[in-house]
Amino acid sequence: MEINYNIVLYIGIALIIGGFILFLIAQHFERQADIRLFKLQQLAKSFDKAKINEQQKYTLKQAREELQK
Repeated sequence: MEINYNIVLYIGIALIIGGFILFLIAQHFERQADIRLFKLQQLAKSFDKAKINEQQKYTLKQAREELQK
């Protein structure tokens, strides 16, 4: 049985190109996940900052009430 090396060559090239395309797709989804993670981290920072700000307002309100007594 004779091996046709052109078919082996074409299969190899197809596998390399297919692997590269899959790599690009994986990088795309990884980038999307990083962007979502960054946005969620920024949102968490915003909530934490608002919580601290609300606590400070509450303590200032209590201090003013104590001074008025």
